[in-house]
Amino acid sequence: ATYDLRVKEDLAKFLQDANIRLVRAECSIPLAACDELWMAPLEVLGSKAWHPQVQLRGVDMELTCEVKGEETSALVTHMEISEWAAGRKDALICSVSHAWETREHPDPCRFQLRQLVNCVSLYDAAYHDDIWVFYDYVSLFQFERQREEEERSFRLAMQNMQVLYAHQDSFTFRIESLTPDAVWQAALEDSSFKVPVFHQASGAVQQLPLKELVENRVPYGDRGWCRGEVQWSCARSSTAQHQRIDAGDQLGLAELKGKVPMSPAAFEQLMADARFTHRSDKEAVSQLQAKIFHDKVSVCEEAVLENLCAEEVRHLTKSLKFYKRLRALKLNCVFIGKEEAKALGEAAACCIELQVNLKVFCSRAEQ
Repeated sequence: ATYDLRVKEDLAKFLQDANIRLVRAECSIPLAACDELWMAPLEVLGSKAWHPQVQLRGVDMELTCEVKGEETSALVTHMEISEWAAGRKDALICSVSHAWETREHPDPCRFQLRQLVNCVSLYDAAYHDDIWVFYDYVSLFQFERQREEEERSFRLAMQNMQVLYAHQDSFTFRIESLTPDAVWQAALEDSSFKVPVFHQASGAVQQLPLKELVENRVPYGDRGWCRGEVQWSCARSSTAQHQRIDAGDQLGLAELKGKVPMSPAAFEQLMADARFTHRSDKEAVSQLQAKIFHDKVSVCEEAVLENLCAEEVRHLTKSLKFYKRLRALKLNCVFIGKEEAKALGEAAACCIELQVNLKVFCSRAEQ
């Protein structure tokens, strides 16, 4: 099946076809309750009160939480997805882009969880709409998938993962920071710190020390698939739909986090030193980025790009020529020098009938 990145019903169909389950923000905001949800893959969420010896998919009841005074499933149902697609239910679908910090569990120290809770708490308070979150470990069937339908679900999801990060009716929340070294080291040395993961020898979920997991501390920005997710997310017409939600170690209040889509040639250069678990994935990621880039920008008529640094503006100047139908470009909070301003003006001049609404900030040396 193919899914149109501009059609709301196609996003819903993908979620249903692949049996992807989104998490209600209301169920992730209370940290005490969220720990139980967060530390369990989709297979285990069949248990309302699961424990380390529960077999994967061994029970029928789902983990529940309280929403608006009523107990409901922590996972969004396919019926609700259909209601959303038909316009009868309002919701924001938010896909989390993050690193897996161990082979067995992406977030054993709950660091990513806290970044996500901080963000969705604000969104939940600001929006009347429901907030539905895609986080792969919870939303997809994980290892070990013991039934054919679980494997089919996982493969279909992985083959079309770009839909969640590039669709015009979804948002991306990006977590670039890894668990701080001091926190990670303390967890390694704490014999009482255990992570519930699938234990292949016993065929069950067991509590294991962090030191027994296969760690992967490669920075987010160095990972090939993460770079791909960033670019898929940039292909939307508004940078507001793609947010970095962690503060990071070195970020100040003035940090510019906006991203624009790179041309395929620029992305190919970026991928030269990207890190992959399987090197064969590199070509697939580059090809997919090129396809999404052309599919999205070639039909974009209005773009709203905000909080861009000079480097992102340079990428934009090389990408603008591919926006064949662009009629309105709004740039807000763009910090550039004379060189970038000149290149941007020349690139915009090549776009027929383009109206530019520009709010630019230059350094004092450039003014």
